[in-house]
Amino acid sequence: MELLGHEGAVNSLSQVTENELVSGSWDATAKIWDLETGKVKQTLTGHTHAVSVLAIQGGTVITGSQDKMIRIWHNGKMEKEIKAHDDIVRGFSSVPQMHGFASCSNDEVVKLWSLDGTNLLEYRGHSGFVFAIDTLESGEIVTGGDDCTVRVWDQGECK
Repeated sequence: MELLGHEGAVNSLSQVTENELVSGSWDATAKIWDLETGKVKQTLTGHTHAVSVLAIQGGTVITGSQDKMIRIWHNGKMEKEIKAHDDIVRGFSSVPQMHGFASCSNDEVVKLWSLDGTNLLEYRGHSGFVFAIDTLESGEIVTGGDDCTVRVWDQGECK
């Protein structure tokens, strides 16, 4: 199946359910796709640059962009917009143990957020852009960056 609908390069993907996928693109949009039909169910707009995405069970989608903003969407409606970082928002990871998500950025900071958009923790220690982020089964957050390091974080501290 080929999903057509973005006008720019696709740079981020996150699966919502077995039948839904969210994509983020350089065209400043995120799209929610129906994987059974291959059709766009909804386009999420408002960012001004490339968009990274994270889909969370229950109809929540998190988007972030080079515009330094994070937007929290529920069932396709934007619920909250946050000036989240001082530089490009690069990516996200779900943090189920904290009922939240984490973001990484070119500002060298990783942030932990609640699903309502409250900033819970900041992880500082990278000395370059933070490009990659994931959550381990243990609940620890792992990040990788331009400083050629992979860091494992627990409760805001680098292990």
